[in-house]
Amino acid sequence: MQNQLVARCVKGDRKAQYELYQQFVTPLYHAVIRLVPNQAEAEDIVQDAFISIFKNIHRYRSESSLYTWMRRVAVNKAIDEIRKKKIKWTTEYDEREFLEIPEIESSLEDELIKELHFEIKKLPDGCRQILSLFLFEGYKHSEIATQLNISESTSKTQYARAKNLLSKAFIKNKLHE
Repeated sequence: MQNQLVARCVKGDRKAQYELYQQFVTPLYHAVIRLVPNQAEAEDIVQDAFISIFKNIHRYRSESSLYTWMRRVAVNKAIDEIRKKKIKWTTEYDEREFLEIPEIESSLEDELIKELHFEIKKLPDGCRQILSLFLFEGYKHSEIATQLNISESTSKTQYARAKNLLSKAFIKNKLHE
């Protein structure tokens, strides 16, 4: 079905483009919001990503899933914006800006996930970006280094720092309970 939708998009079928947009706008937004500071910035990047996706949909090859290809386009757009604007992060917390969390039976697990997302939002810029790219997007440190114009060792150091800061935050929070 997705291959038919892609074929229609290649032909410039606006209805097919709208269907594709509706199907993937939310997942792409969730992939981007982990990399940029706020909702408005993420929405702009996702819109730019869709423009690029529709211009280049003829290049999509079905060896990988359509979502994987589209997510890569969106994440690359976010990285470009980070590089271009040196985006500054805010630490405001809006749980709607995170991944859609599937229903979890255990309220304890749900609380831990919310706490983790909250603490990730508070990480310094570099740590948050590298953690998101490595952990959530599956980039290797060498790829992160290339994308962000940093050394591979800087990527590894920032990732280790992010994990350390998250550990300290969880320990601190547990001590205050």
